Amino acid sequence: MAGSHSPATFVVTQSQGNVVQSLDFQPAFQVYRSKVEADSGQSFRDDNFFDIAKGYPFGMEKVDHTLVVRDPISTDGSALICVGEVPVNSVVYLLKGQADQLIAAAAQGASRVQADAGPVFMVDCISRVLFLQSRFDEELQAVQSAIGGRPVVGALTLGEVANGGDYCLEFYNKTMVLAGLPQA
Repeated sequence: MAGSHSPATFVVTQSQGNVVQSLDFQPAFQVYRSKVEADSGQSFRDDNFFDIAKGYPFGMEKVDHTLVVRDPISTDGSALICVGEVPVNSVVYLLKGQADQLIAAAAQGASRVQADAGPVFMVDCISRVLFLQSRFDEELQAVQSAIGGRPVVGALTLGEVANGGDYCLEFYNKTMVLAGLPQA
């Protein structure tokens, strides 16, 4: 969240699939609303949930202590509907999106694409585009700058599925995947 404070941490105490009904035994939207409104200075209304929520995703802690992002996209009464499953007893952190950090991370990721590869294939989560809005072009420029003159092809998706190598497939939000394709 804002400043140097650590993010708010919650335990998902009731959920079903991608619907989170309670956090720390309290109605999920009530808990989320109080933290987000306090940090953002904005108030949720019937017509602006996603406009505010796109900057405040959850980071769901995995067994290896890494975080997987889950974007709340709407409400259903006092429940939060997220993109992707949020199991009961998951530890979630309330994160705050920072456009500069997302763009810098895209550039850093692009700098790791093998230099001797051909064109670059890019898959970018649509939630990044919706969050960055007019700054999405900066993300694309940062990637292009990091890979040089190689062509970039790709797609915007509703999340990505990946395997970290030592564990099963995972569904990700707000991620970007880059791969150097073989040279022709």
